[in-house]
Amino acid sequence: MRLVPAAAAALGPLTLLVNCAATFEPDADLQKLQHVVPAAALLFQGVTRLQHDRHGWSLLLAAAEVLVSVLVVGAFLRQLRAARSRHDDDHAHGHASHGVDWVDLLIAVMLGVEVWAHWYESGHIKRPTVVMAVGIFAIALLHGKIAASASRRLSLKIDDAGVSVGGKPFRNFKATWNELAAVEIEPQRARLVRKDGKTRAFDFGDLRNAAAVREALQGVQLRLPVPEPELAAADATPTT
Repeated sequence: MRLVPAAAAALGPLTLLVNCAATFEPDADLQKLQHVVPAAALLFQGVTRLQHDRHGWSLLLAAAEVLVSVLVVGAFLRQLRAARSRHDDDHAHGHASHGVDWVDLLIAVMLGVEVWAHWYESGHIKRPTVVMAVGIFAIALLHGKIAASASRRLSLKIDDAGVSVGGKPFRNFKATWNELAAVEIEPQRARLVRKDGKTRAFDFGDLRNAAAVREALQGVQLRLPVPEPELAAADATPTT
C-alpha cells in the first residue's frame, strides 16, 4: 500500500517552468539588434529629408522614417529592461504573459518604410525586404503561441497521475507514481529515477528558479512510498 504523508497529500497539481539561465532570449535579442542598428541610419535619413524636402509625400515619408526609428529603438530598450528584470527574479514560475512581440512588429514596419523610401527614390521595389518584413510581422503576431509552446516543453508538471518534464524531442520524461522509483536531491543537482532506469537530471546551477524547482522536487519526494527497510525500522522503534 502506498503511504503518502499528509503534507505531501495536501500539495495540489503544479506546473512549473524549468527556467534555464542560458535561454534563447540573449540570442534572440542579438538577432533583433542587427535590425535595430539600421534604425539610426533611417532616423538620420528622415531628419535629412525633413531639412531639405518638406513637401507632399516626401514630408510624410520623412515623418514616418523618424517616428518608426524612434519607436523601434525605444521598444528594443524596453524589452532589454524587461528581460533583465525577469533574469533577476529567481523565483519566477514561468507564468509571464505571452503576447505580440512589439519589437519585431515595429521592425517589420520599419522595413516597410525602407521599401517605401527606396521605391520613392528609385521607382523599384526591394522584394527581398518585402518578404523579410512580412515574415517578421507574422512571427511578431505569433510570438505568444511560440513562447507558450516553448514554455510547455520546458515545464515540470506534477499532478495525481504522476510527474512529467518537457525537453527536447524524444527526451521528455514522464512517470506515474507507480513508475517513479526515487527522487535524488543533492545540494547542486537532482534526479528523477524511474523503475525502468530512465532518469531526468536537474542542475540547479543552470536554473534561474532553482529554489522553486528544488521545492517542487521535494514535494515529489514526499509523495513516494516509504522504502520497506525504513518502514520496518520505524515500526520496530519502541514508543514511550
